[in-house]
Amino acid sequence: AFFACGCVGLQGTRSLARRFCPGYTIPEQLVVLVVAGLVSYIFDLHETTGLAVVGEVPPGLRAPSLPDMSRWAELLQAAVTIAAVNFVLSAQVALSLGGMHGYKACPSQELVALSLASAAGCLVGSLPPSASFSRSALLGTLNVGSPIHNLVSAAVVIVCATLLYKTVAPLPHAVLASIIVIALRSMMQFSRARFYFKVSRTEFSVWVASFIVTLALVSLRAN
Repeated sequence: AFFACGCVGLQGTRSLARRFCPGYTIPEQLVVLVVAGLVSYIFDLHETTGLAVVGEVPPGLRAPSLPDMSRWAELLQAAVTIAAVNFVLSAQVALSLGGMHGYKACPSQELVALSLASAAGCLVGSLPPSASFSRSALLGTLNVGSPIHNLVSAAVVIVCATLLYKTVAPLPHAVLASIIVIALRSMMQFSRARFYFKVSRTEFSVWVASFIVTLALVSLRAN
């Protein structure tokens, strides 16, 4: 229910903003998050209904330190596998967005960026860096056109982790999922489905089944 409400809220906020505030950019994602967080907090929906929420976020930031290299041989195989998968995913995201927006993507540049991000991230115990279709789609809906947004995102994360970690606790997972699904609409290539339908009904059936199952899993996990 919260997933559907989130989708309707995003579409409704966007429509109202275009109608009544045509000269201004209203971040409908932020509006929906604030409203959903307040409703979840006021009515304590996590305790009363079992609604899945972000929950407690560990406060503070980890101090930079050199990683423990004593287990490098044990982790080498897994590290190489993760690095290869992340590179392929990042290159695919870059090529897809390049084709959609008319610019040439460079996989080697993605590899250099991932390498530098991994080297810096290991000092603070971060997860392996990787591109994200959902995040890229969300940035597309916000009309982001400069890499400076990464600095803004990092600053917001730092503020949330050090000062506002309690305010994000009641945010429902379902609403976060609805933001991602709405943002991903711009990256859904239905022309590919039409191509599969003309070429092979079997391939078309696989595409439809994958689309439905993925969408269903996102909403179910969010709830």
